[in-house]
Amino acid sequence: KAEDSNGTAETEKQYDGSAWAKVVSASVGSTITALAVTPLEVVKVRQQNAIPRPTSSISTLPRQISPCPLGCGTFVLRNGLGEYLTPKSKCGYFDPVTGALRQKKEITESRGTLRMLRSIFVNEGLSGIYAGLMPTLVMGVPNTIIYFYSYEELASKLRHRYPTEASVPAVAGASARFVASLSTAPFEL
Repeated sequence: KAEDSNGTAETEKQYDGSAWAKVVSASVGSTITALAVTPLEVVKVRQQNAIPRPTSSISTLPRQISPCPLGCGTFVLRNGLGEYLTPKSKCGYFDPVTGALRQKKEITESRGTLRMLRSIFVNEGLSGIYAGLMPTLVMGVPNTIIYFYSYEELASKLRHRYPTEASVPAVAGASARFVASLSTAPFEL
């Protein structure tokens, strides 16, 4: 606590930015996070897929990719955040010109994180490194905006109503996460 010019005790100052500023900052933060983390997620998925598995009807495809159940020539890509329908041309496991399955050796020959990242960049370019970025942004940006905005509003209102309650951040955070998850759940379907 600090004292103002009148000598009265003043509780800690709260950020009272405009709604637009909160939306923009949440969008920028979420986008930067996705740009930084997506390449690491791609490497993680590729390294996990390098583990030998029992043979199946499509033994050379990683477990995160499966043919569309409708037989439409697309594939279901699971990247840890959700399942996305993608054409062969957008999936790094297929040659973009011929549509043929690439050799497993090309995908898994590098073992270290940086070596794997370099190998993906050399063989597939930026589209390989950022595979799954668009679905991640479609899910992550709205979720982050709703979460941050809800948290700020709830915390502000709860602090005003219960100024000495220590559980205000936890209640505001849990409530904001619930609202954000409930609001963006339809994007996952």
